[in-house]
Amino acid sequence: MNNWIKENKCMVILSYVVILVCIGVGLILWPQLPEQIPTHFDASGTPNGWSGRFMAVIGLPLILLAVQALMLFVTKKDPKSENQPAKMNRILVMIIPILCVIIQSIMLSYGLGHTVKVNVLLTRAMGVLFLLIGNYLPKVRSNYTVGIRLPWTLADEGNWHATHRVGGFAFAAAGILMLLASFLKHADRMSIVMLAAVLIAVLVPSIYSYWYSTKHLS
Repeated sequence: MNNWIKENKCMVILSYVVILVCIGVGLILWPQLPEQIPTHFDASGTPNGWSGRFMAVIGLPLILLAVQALMLFVTKKDPKSENQPAKMNRILVMIIPILCVIIQSIMLSYGLGHTVKVNVLLTRAMGVLFLLIGNYLPKVRSNYTVGIRLPWTLADEGNWHATHRVGGFAFAAAGILMLLASFLKHADRMSIVMLAAVLIAVLVPSIYSYWYSTKHLS
């Protein structure tokens, strides 16, 4: 990813700018915002945790900015990162900025007195993200920072490729489940389907990787 970062400086800079714009929008709306802003929500999307205006408007985006910088730094140092598809790199670079936009939009909307269906919005956003990951996961080559990094996948190229093909289907299926779940009227059912989808995406490729390893060792 090192060369990719050099060749796509504009996109990397844009990822930071998006987060800074989130802070800028919050500062513009600062006079209209209450001292306490909802920053945590229960499964039904109802606020159940609040933070001070400074933390909500400036603190959280700065934390995400630091996470973005750390993610790029770690990926840049990965000796195998150069092999990754360019489209996968673009997704990785923009995940945190898009997450920041969604989070800030929800918090600022609540701060201004608007009601947002948080659980529906986040479930759909996660569904789209899992579909994107599922689409590109089979194309990810062996590395130490991105992908299904298990002892068996890191030790064997064949295991890596087979597991990521299965993982692609698992993540895509999970994404579809999440999108369908977002139309459920009951928040509890939506949460259950969401949890089941995440478990599918995590457990299916993990179990398959272990099975593949034992099969090829015997």
